[in-house]
This record gives sequence, C-alpha cells and structure tokens, in this order.
Amino acid sequence: MSAPKTLTVPYSRHFLEWLHQHQVSVALTTYQTNRLCLIGVQPNGQISTPVWEFERPMGLYVTSERFYLATRYQIWRFENILENKELLQDKYDRVYVPRVAYTTGDVDVHDLIADPQGNIIFANTEYSCLATLHPQHSFTPIWKPNFISKLAPEDRCHLNGLAAVNGIPRYVTAVSHSDVASGWRHRRSDGGVVIDIQTHDIIARGLSMPHSPRWYQGKLWLLNSGTGDFGYIENGEFVPVTFCPGYGRGLAFVGDFAVVGLSKPRDYHFSGLLLGEKLQQKQAEARCGILIIDLKTGNIVEWLDMDTEATELYDVAIFPQVQCPMALGFKSGNIAKLVTIGSPTKTQKKVISFSLWGHDPIYNIGAIKNAELALKIYPGWICRFYVDETVPKETLEHLSAWNHVEIIPMQTPSQNCTGSFWRFLALNDPDVEITIIRDTDSRLNQREKAAVDEWLASPFPFHIMRDHPLHRSKIMGGMWGFKGNLEIKTAINNYVKTHSKSLMKGIDQRFLNDVIYPLAQYQSLVHDEFSEGKPFPISRQKTEYVGQIFREDETTISELDDILEQHLRTLENPRLKAAKAEFERGQDFKKQGKIQEAIACFQNAIAADPNYIPPHNNLGTLLQQQNRLSEAITCYQNALKINPNSALTLTNLGSIYLIEGQLNQAEELLKRALELNPELVPALYNLGLLYKQQAKLEEAIQLFQTAAKHQRNYADAYFQLGQIWELQSQFTLAKLAYERVESLNRNAEYLYPHIGFVKVNLCDWENYDHFVQDLINSTTQYIQEDKKGFTLAPFQLNALPIPPELSLAVAQKHAIGIEKSIAEKKPQFIYSQKTDKLRVGYVSPDFYSHAVGRLIYQIFENHNREEFEIFGYNLLNVNDEITETIRIGCDEFRDFSQLSPLEAAEQINRDGIDILIDLAGYTGYGKPQIFAYQPAPIQASFLGYPNTMGANFIQYLLTDQWIVPPELAQYYSEEILYLPDQFIASEMEISSQPLTRAEFGLPEDSFVFCCFNRHFKITPDLFAVWMGILQQVEGSVLWLSEPITEEVINNLHKKAAASGVAPERLIFAKKQPHPEYLARLQLADLALDTWIYSGGSTTVAALWAGVPVLTKPGLTNASRMGASICASGGLPEMIAHSGEEYQQKAIDWASHPQELQQLRQRLKARDAPLFNVSGFVSHLESAFRQMGNR
Repeated sequence: MSAPKTLTVPYSRHFLEWLHQHQVSVALTTYQTNRLCLIGVQPNGQISTPVWEFERPMGLYVTSERFYLATRYQIWRFENILENKELLQDKYDRVYVPRVAYTTGDVDVHDLIADPQGNIIFANTEYSCLATLHPQHSFTPIWKPNFISKLAPEDRCHLNGLAAVNGIPRYVTAVSHSDVASGWRHRRSDGGVVIDIQTHDIIARGLSMPHSPRWYQGKLWLLNSGTGDFGYIENGEFVPVTFCPGYGRGLAFVGDFAVVGLSKPRDYHFSGLLLGEKLQQKQAEARCGILIIDLKTGNIVEWLDMDTEATELYDVAIFPQVQCPMALGFKSGNIAKLVTIGSPTKTQKKVISFSLWGHDPIYNIGAIKNAELALKIYPGWICRFYVDETVPKETLEHLSAWNHVEIIPMQTPSQNCTGSFWRFLALNDPDVEITIIRDTDSRLNQREKAAVDEWLASPFPFHIMRDHPLHRSKIMGGMWGFKGNLEIKTAINNYVKTHSKSLMKGIDQRFLNDVIYPLAQYQSLVHDEFSEGKPFPISRQKTEYVGQIFREDETTISELDDILEQHLRTLENPRLKAAKAEFERGQDFKKQGKIQEAIACFQNAIAADPNYIPPHNNLGTLLQQQNRLSEAITCYQNALKINPNSALTLTNLGSIYLIEGQLNQAEELLKRALELNPELVPALYNLGLLYKQQAKLEEAIQLFQTAAKHQRNYADAYFQLGQIWELQSQFTLAKLAYERVESLNRNAEYLYPHIGFVKVNLCDWENYDHFVQDLINSTTQYIQEDKKGFTLAPFQLNALPIPPELSLAVAQKHAIGIEKSIAEKKPQFIYSQKTDKLRVGYVSPDFYSHAVGRLIYQIFENHNREEFEIFGYNLLNVNDEITETIRIGCDEFRDFSQLSPLEAAEQINRDGIDILIDLAGYTGYGKPQIFAYQPAPIQASFLGYPNTMGANFIQYLLTDQWIVPPELAQYYSEEILYLPDQFIASEMEISSQPLTRAEFGLPEDSFVFCCFNRHFKITPDLFAVWMGILQQVEGSVLWLSEPITEEVINNLHKKAAASGVAPERLIFAKKQPHPEYLARLQLADLALDTWIYSGGSTTVAALWAGVPVLTKPGLTNASRMGASICASGGLPEMIAHSGEEYQQKAIDWASHPQELQQLRQRLKARDAPLFNVSGFVSHLESAFRQMGNR
C-alpha cells in the first residue's frame, strides 16, 4: 500500500508528547483546500499528518472505530478495518475506509452527531433546521427554531452548531435569529444566539458569530468566533475563558483540556468583527491551526499551525485511544486495491458481572443463588463470575453446569482486595454489549430488573441505583451498569498502583467515586428514592431493597432492614409531619428575610419532633449568622446526637470552630463530613478556608475547584480562588477568577476594588486614576454610611494613593469589626504582677525567610537577658534557618499555628507577658483577634504593618520620625514612641560567589538601574519618571524582578514602548536564594525606590549589598520606609522630595560615577546605625522600659 500525502506543519515543543500522554489523535477539516487531515504520533515518536482530498469537507463526528464526514453534497461513514493492536506499515493503529455515503445534496451541512441509536443528526444550515438522513430523500427535518417561519433553502439564520447532552441533541447556535434570506449577514457582530432545542428558548444572545457548541463537564462551551473568545454559557451570559488569535471553528475536549480550531480571515481582515480590533490591540496576527487550552487555567499549553497549508479550518475532532490514524480517499489507488473479509457477526452479550474468591459460604452460595435467579429475572443474559483458585471446586462445578454462566479465571491475587475490581473488567470486553455489576452476597430481584429495563430504554450509557438510607456513595459497587465498552483495565491498574499503601476493603468503592463517577455524572440514569434520583418503577416488597445483603441461610441483616423500615415508617409519623410543616413555614420566612419569625418556626419544629434534623441545622445557621455562636453550637450538637453521621451537621459545626479559630477541631469535623459525602460543597468550601488560613494553598485550591465543580455558579468558591492566586502572585488567574464571580453576580460591588487591585499588581494601569478616585469615593461611602460588604483588606489600601485620614477610618472600622466578633467570648484577663524582668512577647506569622523575618531575626539574641525575658509566638507553621535562629534567640518559642485566637491569648496571659508586640497587623496571616482579647496589659505595633491599626487594643506604635513625623501623628490611633535613629537594623549574609553581568543578561558597559520591589508598588507616574530617566541616560537599563505572571512583563513592555523606550531595556531577574540575590544585586549601579509603597527589606538589602537607593517619601508610613532606611544607612542625600527632584538625582548620579562610587564605599564601611543591630536593640529596650513604666 502506497503512503498517503502528508503535511509539513510547525507545532509546539510538547504537542506530540501531549497527544501521546492522552492517547488521542486529531482530525481536522479545511474546506478552503478541500482536505481532511489526521494528526497523530507514530511509534517512533514522529508526527503523522496524512491528508486526503474531499469536496468541501466540513463537520466531523468521531469515535475510535468510526467517523462521519460531511462534504459538499454527501455525508460519508468511515469504518476502521484493523483488529485490536494490529498495525499497518508498523505505524498506523487505525485505518478508516469509506463504507457508506448518504447523498444529501448541497444543504451546507455544518455540525453533525450520531445519537445513541446511531442516527445521524446534522445542522442543515441552508434550510435553517436540524435534520436526519432519509433512505429515499435528501433529509428529514426534525426541528427548526420557532422564529423560522418555513423551510426554504435561504440560510436565514446561519444555524451552524449542534451540541448533544448524553448523545441527545440539546443546543444549537445561529449567527442571528433572522427569518429572511441571508438575514444573518447584517448581524454578524452581535446577533448570535444559543437555542435550547427542547424548549425552543433562546438561552443566550448578543454573541458574535458563535460556532461549535459542545456540552462538557456540565457546561455549554462554544467559540464566540467574532470576538476570538473560547468560553461557556452561564446564566444567559457568555463567560470568556481564553482569547484565541483567530476565527474559532471546531472544538473538542480531552480530559481537562479543550482543542480549538482557528482560521485566518478570508479577505485579510475580520471586517465588522471585534476580533480584528483585538488582534490589532494585542499586536498579533491571526493564525490557522489548533490550540490546546487548559480548562483549569485558561492558558494555551500547546499548538499546531496550519498557516503554510491552509488559511481556514472548519472542524476539529478527537480520536480517543487512537495514536496514529490513517484513512483512504478516492483519489488514491489504495482504495481500489484494498479488499477485506469480515468475520461472521457475533451476537453481543448482556452480562451480569460478579467477583468471587475464597470459601465464605455467604458469597459462594450467593453466587449459585444469583445464577439460578438470573434464569428467571434476566433471561438471555450471561452471568459472568471472575474467580481465582481459592473458590471451592464444588462451587465452580455447580456454576459451570449452567449454560448461561461464564467462569473467568483470574491470576492476580485477591488477598489485597483487588478481587473486587475483577467484575468491572467486563466493560473492557468488546463482545459485551451491556454490563451490570452485582454483588454475590446480594440477590437479583424484580425491583432492580424493572429499573434496568427503564435504563435500557433510555439514552443514558450509565445506570446507578441506590435503594437504602445508608446507600450514600454516588456509585454503589454492586449496583451500577454500562452500555458498550469502557477502557477500565488501565484505569484500575493505575488506581491500584497509586493507592498501593491503602489497599483495603472498599478500595473498589473509592475507585468508582474517584474515577468512574466523574465520567458518569452527567450521563447516568439514577434510580434513588432517598435523594434526587428517579423512583424505582415498581414498589418494594416490605423491607426489600436492591443490594440487600443475604446470609448463606437466605436470611437478611436485620439491623439494616430495621433502618430501612424505620425510615419508611417516619414518613407516616404525625409528629414528623407537624415538624415538617413548621419547618417549611420557617423556610418561607427565611426566604422573605423574616429571620426572627423563621427562628420561631424552627424552634416549634424541634418541639414537635426533636428527632427531625433539618430545623436543628437551619436554626443553627440563623443563630450563626447573628453571631450567637454558642447557641448555634448547641443546635448542631443536638442534631449530631440524632444522627452522628450527618455530613451537613458536621460541616456546620466545623464552620463555627473555623470562625473561632479552633482549627484542629474544625479540620477533624470537616474531614469526617467529606468521608461521608465527598461532594458536599459546604464542607469542601470550609475546609478550603481552613487550609487557606494555614497557608496550605495548593490543598485549598483543589478544594475550592472541587466545590465549584459540584455546585455550578458558586461565586464564593471563585472569589476564594482569586484570593489565593493573589497570595501566590498568580494575578492573571486571580483576575479571571474575579471576573468569573462578576459574571455570576452582576451586583457584586465588593469585587470592584479586588479586580482593580489585581490590575495594579499586573501593572495594568488603564483607567488607573479613575479606579483610585472611585475607590476613595466608595470607601468613604462605606465608612460614612456604615455599609457592609467591603472586603478589601486595610493592608491593600497601603499600595494606593489613599488620603491618610481615610486609611485611619478604614482601620478603625476594621478594628471595631474584630472587637465585635470576639465580644461574646472575651475573658476578663488578670495580669501578672511585674517582676524584675519585663516579659516581652513577639507575635508574627513571618518567622522565616520572609521580608519581616530577614529584618528581625537577629534582634532576639541581642536582648539584654538581665532585664528582659523574650517570648516568640509563631502564627504559621513554616520553619527554616531563620526560624531556628529566632527560636534559639527566645527564652520561650511557641507554635500558635493550630490555636484559636482565644487559645493563643490565654496562653500569652498565662505566660505573664508585660508587653506584647504585633509584627503583622492586618497582613495576610496576621491574627489581630489575639490582640483584641488584650492578653497583655501593654500592646504595641512594630515593623510588620506599615500603617495605623486604628484599634483600641493596640496602645503604642514603635517607629521613627522619618516614618511618622509629628505632623502626621494625627492619622494614627496609637501613641507614637519614637526610636532615636531608625525603625530597624539588620545584618544580611551575602554570597561570596563571583558573578558577572553577562550571566544575567546585563550589558557590561551600561548604567544599570534596578528595583526589586514587588510590582504592585510600581505606579504609572513613577514608571513614567523611570522611562524619562532611561531616555536621558543613554544605553542605561532597568533591572526588575521577574514576575510569575507573564502579563506583567507584557504590560511593562507596552508602556515602555509607548514612552519611546525599547522594551529590551527592561531586564527581568529570576528569584534566587537571599545570599545569592544580594551578591547579584551588587552588579547594579543604582537602586530606584517606589513611591506609594517604598521598599523595606529590599532597601535594606540594597544598602547591605553596597548599592545606593534613591527614594521619595510621601504622606504615609508605607511611602516613607525607604527614606528612613536611607537616613539610617548614612545616605540622606539619596532622599528626594518631589518627582522632578527624584528624576534629576537619578540622571545626575548616573552621570557622575565617581561620586556614586564614593557612596558605595561609604556603604561598605557599614558604620551607620542601620548596620548596628545591638545598638538598635538597646533603643528598642529603652522604648519597652518607657512603656512598662506607664
């Protein structure tokens, strides 16, 4: 057989690896060049790109063994001719041959599918309808939009896309809802619609040339081609996920990835479409090819370009479990030479599948009984038993006597509990048409058979049954079924391998929940009368239920029967009916916002029937919302007495412990709830909050994503994801998360500052001044009107030019909220009598290689032990060398990471602390609630939080006159204690490794300005000054820290170019260990400080490295740290007092290298106060004495 024609196409470095890893290949059509192309990976790892010519190929529908192709006037069916594991020419694992052609005429077939019965349904664009094939005619119309008045070959609305749910057509896309010939052409930019086929409702409007709708993972995805966006429909709105540089057509999915087809414009520009403008704004060219998009992040991870071969694609499809496909076309001699002979058709089996091992008569007798029952209940079905050598010979002989029984010997050991998986292997058997999985210790019965018959008549491939109050798993191990074949063996092997240390009874159940249920979730007929499933078709007989366990004497487990009987009986209990009625009234009041009336109804419901759980939970929730936490705890505890295994109640109680900071108790309850119900969204969410508090961010992300997966439109989960991605500096992801929240809740005013602050972090300064002014106005309104819902932390305001009086007001309001939250449990602490030594406690989450930790770690060991006892209280369980140095420097060092604020406060009070120092304030992992309990008589803020706390529970602020000059003290609630020379002193270790500029991409002979402050500190006015400096200092470069998010670099490059500065003059440095970072820093000539939020640790680091820092103080604490450090470092001449002076000083220093070198020599002497830790500690101790004597 001759080799087919192939394409030469460029692709991303890991594109082939991605195809191989996911065991897939790609089919695509390009009607512009009349070609079908199959893209795969050969066994030698090289790309395979065979192509064939067809007249105007369009829509594709693909399975591993067959595909359909729509052409100009025919729909072709191609069949694979290779046997399993057979290869043609040692590389092609599928060869598809055109076997059947259906002639439709030129009706402009776009998308097409095959329904569960194998019928072809297609978008008949010319006639504005959905159609199926007819044996005598071109097509049979089966549906048209209500707005189409008649079938006519006029392409009235350009109905192009078709999405199926569980194989059933459910949604279509059209470019417009016009009802005149080619009327859609005038509404290309915004006339697009999505229509629900079942209801005829238009569920989304305002789209631009929508194409390729696909239902996947519970969402309706599509390509909004006219804007270049890939996204999904939610609440009637299109939610964009990824911008694609081209006209999108063709969409498929693999795991957590989307495969998107792109096309170039026909006339070299996208006339009248937003896509053209967006490409121009992004300075990008349209592409033709395919993109692989990560659904979790929206990032484009792989690509393949067709630019050299075509300019337009129509469809993209995925061959599952196919690596290197090939097809035969009509213009090749191969099709004439290829003759194959089929085997006689086998009758496919319907199998009831069991696992059996061991001598236990419960299972052996059960196997025989079920084989006997199957003859009557499931005539024509096969009972298949997967067995090993431990099954008694007489059992096997008994079973083998029946013609409808198959015995499958297994070699793998059953002792490690993997035997329970054997029965699932029937799904791998190509001779099996339908499989139902059963347990040998249960009995087949007519109740389940009726349910199975109902499933077989449905379009759903999966069947799930639950028939007892204790059937809480999503899929019960012996109560499910599947139509067709499923590659389950590999999945089982992988699961067993990764869980080899936890192989125990129930491992098969966990496999079903973890692996199979995500596949079955949206493709199942569920019979379950105890939750939201479908009722069983026939009534149960007494306490009969599907999955009922039988002993060898045919008796059942009475305890389980009693639970069922009691549950059924309670449905008729008059007290329960009264309680339910009162509960429903309470629910109605709750919906109306009448909380007190709802509380009264829930209390009445509890009085009517104390054993009815829902009012306990709902009463507890309302009390919890009113901050009556002790009463709420009692409600939940009462509910747990009734049902200790109520996952919801465990979650509610855990959420209160979380609020109170009792993290160990909260974690235990929430984990237990998830063991009972792994998909309980409130438990997932609250455990995510807990892990977020503990800085276990990856675990928290997984929980919030899982919560969002199980509860669509869950805005709170996306908000928390945004918060975490901010903490991780993943600001592009954070922005997407907040925009998702905004799309779900258009009235979420609280989001505005979060989105704005993320943009600040991304150096996206579009409408920056407008954002700042709006934030000032909304914050002022929040303060004046005592509004709720303001979620921006006071710490974040430090990065913006906010008036100091407004910062004080926000801090005061925040402090009042904290005091209210702890008021119910605030104890009246008794303080210890003063002793000869002052006991000083430092509280911080940053006792590690954090900016604060690096500045303070030498303070502790330098304290005078004759006058002071030093206690360290660590809020975060992170440990490194700095942690150990601080631990050694303290007389007592305690881990508070698992304690609630109250427990921490009680311990501090027991320690007899005289002065308690807050090193964190309102920063991310600070716990100001501890200080709100006032566990020490004197409490002060120092170093870690660069602003006022606005709190009555913080009496002092330790600082210097540079940071808070007397004229600004009015904006601080604390009494200011001034340290004489500086607010900090520190020593830093510098690596002795010799470094060169070339190693870091720095020009050898150029003047290197640097700023390694975080990017949110860069403001548009400052950046404009920096660009002015670069323009004036010829050949100079600006060295910045490399962000995690590429968008920051792109934004800064664009701003530089707009300022007339070549983007390559901005150089970005990767993160390094701190000693190496300091050594590298020495390669810079001059450090440029930021204005609104100046550098603290970074400024100290630069001076330690011998690099002078130019700074400009403002009106806030955060803006004045750089000036204080420069003054205490002996460089007062590096302090500018205006933007103009700052710019001129930078230019002057760059023009006078000798004078600049003198500054460097002065720094190397290290005789300024900044470098004298012991002297600084003496000043600090004087302040402690001053506080202690008051």
